Amino acid sequence: MGLLHAAIDVTDMDATTEFYGDVLGFEPVAELEAGGVTNVFYGHGDEMEIQFVPADESDVDPSGLNHLAVDVDDVDALVDELGEDRVERGPFAVDEFGLYVAFVTDPDGYVVEIIQPQG
Repeated sequence: MGLLHAAIDVTDMDATTEFYGDVLGFEPVAELEAGGVTNVFYGHGDEMEIQFVPADESDVDPSGLNHLAVDVDDVDALVDELGEDRVERGPFAVDEFGLYVAFVTDPDGYVVEIIQPQG
């Protein structure tokens, strides 16, 4: 048994897929028509996928999700690219786990922990 995907509501599919695709390096995996809307799945190899569900602004509540975590090659470069208004915390080292991390927000306000292994 394993975790297959996390689903989040999004208000702007283009901005969301640009963030997760172009900025974080995820790739489109599948599309699913459900309830008259197209859900989009993005993934990275055989790892867990993220399902993006189109929603109205009033339906998006990122407070119910603590955060998503993804690994990246260069936390500092990504933080610079996003700008400080999208950085919630960090970057900082987590020495006991050999990681360098920052918490950033996606276009709908969901928190994404970006992790760079050190060593």
